[in-house]
Amino acid sequence: NFAMQALTTQKLRHPGIVAIYDSGFADGFVYMAMEYAEGGTLKEWLLDRNGPPRFDEALAVLEKMANALDYVHENGYLHGNLSASNILLTNDGRILLSDFRGQYSKENNYARVPVGGMPPAGNEGDGEGIYSDILNFGKIAYLIFTGRELSPINNHPNELSHYIAELPEFLTKTNPFVDPSVAAVLQ
Repeated sequence: NFAMQALTTQKLRHPGIVAIYDSGFADGFVYMAMEYAEGGTLKEWLLDRNGPPRFDEALAVLEKMANALDYVHENGYLHGNLSASNILLTNDGRILLSDFRGQYSKENNYARVPVGGMPPAGNEGDGEGIYSDILNFGKIAYLIFTGRELSPINNHPNELSHYIAELPEFLTKTNPFVDPSVAAVLQ
């Protein structure tokens, strides 16, 4: 829900997370005043390019995303809705995570994402929420390096296996900037 998203994001202070300045209710509406990211979304940036980003650009984006996501997890939260459309860009080169859906549990210091945001494989068990964020991070990395999105039906690890097996060869063929050793690490 929108109010939970605002409260979660307001508690997280990191250069890689969109700042929420205020949120509340007014005249029967919920509002959230947040940092303006004039560069649009990561998805828009990728679509506006003529081909994949250079290898160093791709790694810089992924490193900034990983640092922000690590901060989120280290503080007991989840993103819960990680996608290229929810990564904002600023003109000064910052990458901002936005549109949080994860929840925080003070009782057991364990974050959970609503079942609708889970991969089909796991609705119970330890690590399910973090697994979802990591899986979506990998899907964004795949998009950045290949220019292709994995379809939502392919969220389950078993269904991803054919992508994973072909990844090193596919990456080096579709993006000349990707070093074969990095393709192997991503695999």
